[in-house]
Amino acid sequence: MMGNDRYDHGERLGDILLAAEQPFGKGNVVVFGDTSSLTNGINVGSHVFTSRLFTYLAGGPARAFARWRAGLALLLVVAVVVFLIRYLGQGSAPVIALGLASSFAISVALTSRAWSVLPDGRRHSPNNLAYIDASHVEANSGESWRGDGIGGLVLTLMRNGYITLSLPGVSRESLARAGLLISIAPRRAFSHAERAAVGEFVKQGGNLVIMAGYDDAGPSASLLSDFGFAVGADKNDTREPVPMGYFKSPYLRSQSRQGSLPGEQRVYVRFHAAWPVTCDDPAAQVIAYGKENLPVIILRRVGAGKVVVIGDTNFAASDNLELEDGQPFEGLRENADFWRWFITILRDEPAWIPPALQGPGQGQDASASPAEPATEGTP
Repeated sequence: MMGNDRYDHGERLGDILLAAEQPFGKGNVVVFGDTSSLTNGINVGSHVFTSRLFTYLAGGPARAFARWRAGLALLLVVAVVVFLIRYLGQGSAPVIALGLASSFAISVALTSRAWSVLPDGRRHSPNNLAYIDASHVEANSGESWRGDGIGGLVLTLMRNGYITLSLPGVSRESLARAGLLISIAPRRAFSHAERAAVGEFVKQGGNLVIMAGYDDAGPSASLLSDFGFAVGADKNDTREPVPMGYFKSPYLRSQSRQGSLPGEQRVYVRFHAAWPVTCDDPAAQVIAYGKENLPVIILRRVGAGKVVVIGDTNFAASDNLELEDGQPFEGLRENADFWRWFITILRDEPAWIPPALQGPGQGQDASASPAEPATEGTP
């Protein structure tokens, strides 16, 4: 975090201490030369480091630097080297080098595994750990507030009770402790083992949300197929799908005892560049329709969990959800309201009703029902 983002005359290029620790009495003092390392926004991606840091601190300074262990290890190494030189002579050098290298590699692997701290949302009901996959070269920018960043998505999930973290690698151990997994148009396909882990995660009650347009859905095709989904493809139509582009679609409408009235209220969700979505499960629920009444968001229950596919790579990007300065889009916070409502659907909670459908004094108990396909295409 250089003050002017450049090296100035007289500033050192190396050997600069950025973090240090010092035992003090029975405790320990750790100092960072940067204030951003432990902030909420940065911790989304740095949680692997911060979790190990606090685990280390909780164990006390003697845990990582036990002198008796270091001394014993040194004596063992010296004994082995002396033994090999004495009995193997000059030919012992390659054996010693190989042995030391193997010992070092094994020690590093065991230490890394021992210090791996996996976040766990299972103590909260419903599970409040949300992972955004960051292990398959996803389409979103790593800079949260660029147009294709996901700073708004991270904050939206946090505001709705999730501990939101990036997922550095898909594994059964990590997913078993999470409640929500989001995949945003990965550029690298999921491996067979990763797909099996995701399938087990969903069947055991996890929620999976996949966002990808037709032009980005190739690497996700196998994972989508595992759950009976496809983006832009129709088994009965081999033609290339027509892109829908930007539009808004109603997903909830207010109820009226006299039927549909001219004053009936609807709430809309906006898409950045949408494509149709298909699912082979007739019981799947369409959350939003696009042009020509083709589904663009579909939810399907699989085992105890749910799978949601959104045919829009940038649906949750900052350009389509939330700006860094907090200003609304066209005076409205449509997608923020959509996600707040949608999260209650994922959690099987009483549906949160957007303010536009809340009558005077009705609050969250306002009556609303899913919007139906438009008769002449959606706006």
